Amino acid sequence: MLVEIATGQRFEMEGHPAQWDPKTANQQLLSLQKYVNSGEFHEDCRFPRYKAAVNKCLDPMLFRNAPFNSKKPTENLEQRRSILYKEIVDPLRQLIEGTGWIAELDDFERTALVPKPRTKPAPNPPTQVVISEMKAPAAPKGDPWLEEVAVLNQMLKRERRKATAKNTPFRIAILDTGYDESTPAFDIPGRSKKIKKWKDFVSGSASPVDTDGHGTHLLTLMLQLECPANIYVARITESSNTLHSADQNIAEGPRQSESLLQNGTHIQEIKAAIAEAVYIKRGAITFFAAANNDGFNSREMFPANLGESVISVRGTNRAGGFEHKYNPPTSSDEPVFGTLGVDVVSDWPGLEVGKAMSGCSVATPIAVVIAVMLLEYAAARPREFEPEDLKLMRTRRGVFEIFKEIGIHAGDRRYYVAPFSLFKLSEDVRVAKMKAALGRHPEKW
Repeated sequence: MLVEIATGQRFEMEGHPAQWDPKTANQQLLSLQKYVNSGEFHEDCRFPRYKAAVNKCLDPMLFRNAPFNSKKPTENLEQRRSILYKEIVDPLRQLIEGTGWIAELDDFERTALVPKPRTKPAPNPPTQVVISEMKAPAAPKGDPWLEEVAVLNQMLKRERRKATAKNTPFRIAILDTGYDESTPAFDIPGRSKKIKKWKDFVSGSASPVDTDGHGTHLLTLMLQLECPANIYVARITESSNTLHSADQNIAEGPRQSESLLQNGTHIQEIKAAIAEAVYIKRGAITFFAAANNDGFNSREMFPANLGESVISVRGTNRAGGFEHKYNPPTSSDEPVFGTLGVDVVSDWPGLEVGKAMSGCSVATPIAVVIAVMLLEYAAARPREFEPEDLKLMRTRRGVFEIFKEIGIHAGDRRYYVAPFSLFKLSEDVRVAKMKAALGRHPEKW
């Protein structure tokens, strides 16, 4: 039943399970397990807890500690009920609460509980599917850290749809090596629509291109996190090896779009371009940049060291520990921020299963997504956050202060920033923390 809900398809099994011999039972089970791992679930069901509940339903050893005795059916009954609740029911309960779906249940008609149609239906879909005939490749395991961010983003998108005031979507610009739209991230319907504009400063290509892979990795990471923003992509260098000769392209990026600059070399023209963009937007623009991947061998690289113009991002592990290699000495007495930047898997041109990358440049898009989540949260609550609050949140100082408020202190002026630290709090505490951040240092806005 859970698989039918997640796929919108009805599965017709061969005969009654009570009549299956062991071989048939194993074939049916294996076929269904492969289909569960194929990635064919609706977007709303691609969450770790949902898949975990489905896999537990298909686990033949689920009741190994409380086996069923056909001669004594009530024997171990309470133990089996407890296992069923713990492994299947409770994870689904946590999911509908964490995503905000529980608030929508009253809107459903009991007589209209039917599977949602697929966004991109397969040609001539069969009305019934025989499970034993299914064959699908197993999908790579997801990253629980990243998947939880995606769950929170789905919740926030639902909250925004309920809001009476409709705000303009937030915009992100990525300046990197371009992107390859043939990678698996773009197989999911609707994702390519998030990319609103493409500009190639290297070769003038009218269509997206990435001969390096770094830009593809960062862009598809944002798409994987379900970031609720419009994205603009500028290809400003062919590869990291040619970055030193891309000064003009890097400087042109902020002038042509309200950009989120990711890397660069220390030249006056780039600095002037950032200042110009901040002036044009009256401060309502935030630049993010990777700090450095060389540890204590060198300080923050440009433009991460521009202070009031840019938020510098460091890399941490999944537990929030700052990795030595991705935590250079700070250029000022300000607090510094880090988020996940170790072994992050995302798409890479030519690879079907993606590639794991580490570094501050990987942590940077994750920090951007967290910032957008905070802005989305505030924009969906006009009663708590006034227009002036939203303007402050769009500035570098606004994001900086909120990151400081919600971050987990990691010692030596370091803060580990993860969305869970905010969204696992109660509604009142969450709002209070963000309002407190916006009320600090008004003379610096």
